Amino acid sequence: MKHRKRRASEASALAALVAAALTAALLGAPESGAAQSAGGTAGTAGTAGALGKTRTVTLVTGDRVTLDATGQVTGVRPGKGREGTAFRIARSADRTYVVPRDAERLLANGTADRRLFDVTQLVKWGYDDAARPDLPLIVTYVKGRTLTPSTLSAAGARVSRDLSSVNGDALKARKSEGADLWETLTGSGGTARERSAAADRVEKIWLDGKVEAALDRSTAQIGAPEAWAAGYDGTGVKVAVLDTGVDGTHPNLKGRIDAAKNFSEAADTVDRVGHGTHVASTVAGSGAHSGGSTRGSRRVPG
Repeated sequence: MKHRKRRASEASALAALVAAALTAALLGAPESGAAQSAGGTAGTAGTAGALGKTRTVTLVTGDRVTLDATGQVTGVRPGKGREGTAFRIARSADRTYVVPRDAERLLANGTADRRLFDVTQLVKWGYDDAARPDLPLIVTYVKGRTLTPSTLSAAGARVSRDLSSVNGDALKARKSEGADLWETLTGSGGTARERSAAADRVEKIWLDGKVEAALDRSTAQIGAPEAWAAGYDGTGVKVAVLDTGVDGTHPNLKGRIDAAKNFSEAADTVDRVGHGTHVASTVAGSGAHSGGSTRGSRRVPG
């Protein structure tokens, strides 16, 4: 029996080492400055920019990261009930990651999205504390399992959209609630049974990030430059785009929309999402908005 317990202990230690190694590889850089702290605070050696504008970012774990004007981490304050948590701070290219120790295993096994701990990107997208009081998340569940809106609400999160196609929810997690949601989703800080129960429910915790459409790439991806070189410039060709509507005031589409028809239950054909306008510009954009770099073909009915 003692031999079996020792082997189980060794296996557990090995799993922890593998998780740490995978996390380090994921972050892609060695620790920098005071990259690790067992007392709950961490910082970098250079704080010259601290006299400028500082920012605070609350992570999904409820821990708060302070950055100086240059984007350097000057401190980490554990969330309530997480006192004594150690953190790993790592640089990868031009990004800084701040990862609590209890999140490393979840990063390694793919349960947690690494962007949740990318403080550089969180600030860039306007997810810092001065910009908004909540953190947008997408949580997907194990097949046949979910968390009720009331359970999520009690943990400080509001369900903003039911994502039934992926068996998940889009959430707005209130930063003021600290680590409550993290503990509910992961069982962090609980017993082994509670962590196992959370793993049986939650498949992945994503940051609900922002995306930007790049028209100068999409036309090249569909082979438009080669078609133009062969003499196919779209002259005389009409194309129907069935999408989210179209912004007829966009410089790229001015004078290029012949007609529009509403096949939806919306009140009009105004594009409130942006996708339809992007696709229409891929087909028929004049490039006026970008000096020609976002040119599409010639004409398109909306």
